[in-house]
Amino acid sequence: MNNAMTMKAIVNEYESLSRQLVNFEKSLIYFNKNVQDDLKGQIEGIWGVWISINPKKYLGLPTMIGRRKKGAFLELKEIFIQKSKNWSIRNLSFGDQTITKEFYSKIWNLPIPSKIRIHLWRVVSNFIPTLSILKSRKLRNDDECLVCSFGEEIVEYIFRDCGFTKQILQEVGMDTSPSNTRQVWKQWLASFFQMNNTKTCIVMAITIWALWYNRNIIYHEGKKERVQEVSSFILAYFKELEQVQSLIETRIIPREMFWRPPMEGQIKANFDAAYSQQNSIAIAGVILGNYEGFVMGACSYPLGKTGDPTTAEAKAYLQAVIFEEEMGFQDLVVEGFYLVSITEAPPQLQTIV
Repeated sequence: MNNAMTMKAIVNEYESLSRQLVNFEKSLIYFNKNVQDDLKGQIEGIWGVWISINPKKYLGLPTMIGRRKKGAFLELKEIFIQKSKNWSIRNLSFGDQTITKEFYSKIWNLPIPSKIRIHLWRVVSNFIPTLSILKSRKLRNDDECLVCSFGEEIVEYIFRDCGFTKQILQEVGMDTSPSNTRQVWKQWLASFFQMNNTKTCIVMAITIWALWYNRNIIYHEGKKERVQEVSSFILAYFKELEQVQSLIETRIIPREMFWRPPMEGQIKANFDAAYSQQNSIAIAGVILGNYEGFVMGACSYPLGKTGDPTTAEAKAYLQAVIFEEEMGFQDLVVEGFYLVSITEAPPQLQTIV
C-alpha cells in the first residue's frame, strides 16, 4: 500500500512539472495472480483506475511494453513504413481536404520532442477528444469552447479561430490576419508548414501542444491561464529546445578514428588528457610510435590542478614534446585528438591536432 501511495505521489509530481495530466479513467492496472483481491481493491481505490486481467492494445498501441521496447512498436513501425512507401508525390485526398506527403514528412522531421510531434499528428488527423466529438458520441451535452465560451469546440476553433488562440499566436509572432484563415483547416495548416521555415514551424508545433494542455487544465481543474503566461511558456520552451539542439550540434567528436604512421625516420607522439571537472585535476598520457607502427615508448604524467579541459590538453601536448626530447628523438610529429588548435608550437615540430 505504501508503494502504491508513493507511486501516486510521483505521478502527481510528474503532472505538475511536465504540464501534462494522466487520464486515470482510461488507465488500466495489471496484477500478479498472487495478489489478494482485497489488496487489489485498495490499490484500485488509491489510483482510480480499472483492473484488467489480460494486456491489450489502446488506440492501436501496446499497453504492456516490457524490456523489448523496440519490439513492442515494431509492428506499428512496419505498418507506417509500408503505407508511406505507397504514397506518391501527388496530394493525399481526405474527402474535400488535401494534405501532401511533404507536409507529413516535415512534421516527422522537425527537431522537437516526440510527444509534441505525435500530438501534432493527432491534431491534423482530428484524433483528439474535442467537446464537439464527445457530444456527437453522446458523452457531453454541450460543445461550447472551454477557453472563450463562445464558439463550437472543434479542432480549427481551438488552434486557430478562438480569440484566446489568436492572441497567443500574435504574442509568439505568428500571422493571424483574416486572409490567412479562410482555407479549410487541414489545407491551412499544411500551407503554413510548407511555406514557413523550420524555426517558425517549431514554434507553431509547440503552440498547438501548449494550447491543448491549457484546454485540458481548464477541463480537468477549472483553472484558466492568462495569454501572457501561455505565450511565455511557449517562447521559453522554444529557447530551451534551441539550446539543446546547439549542444548536440557542437559536441566534440574525434575527426579520425584510426592511427596514421609518420614518415620514415620520424617518431610520432600521440597524446591525450583526462580531466576531472569535479576536482579540476588532469592527467596526460603519451605514446610514441615509428613509421612501422612499433611502440617506442609510453608514459603518463599527473598534471595536478588544471583550470579547464583545453588547458589540460595544452599541458599534455607539452609533456609529449618533453618526453620525445628526453628519449633522444629529433624528427618529431605530435598528434592529439582535441578539436582546438594549439598555436605557437616549436617551429621544428609538425603539429597535427
